[in-house]
Amino acid sequence: MLIFLKSPEIKFSDQYQYPDRAKRDVSNAIHRYKNLRPKLDTYVFNDGTRQELACLDGTIPVMYKGTYYHIPVCIWL
Repeated sequence: MLIFLKSPEIKFSDQYQYPDRAKRDVSNAIHRYKNLRPKLDTYVFNDGTRQELACLDGTIPVMYKGTYYHIPVCIWL
């Protein structure tokens, strides 16, 4: 996963106001939640404009009534 964070495709410095914080948060999330995978994808804003952004895609465990369920999520950065 660290390859993703160092990839020239992921331009945290160009696209994000706090690139070091974004890298640290992504790294912490993928180490804490093993089923999350970072990827690049196209995000469509409410006005219809598109931008290629990083996201964390996968599942997170959520306990409900004593049982863990793996809930699918896509967290845009």
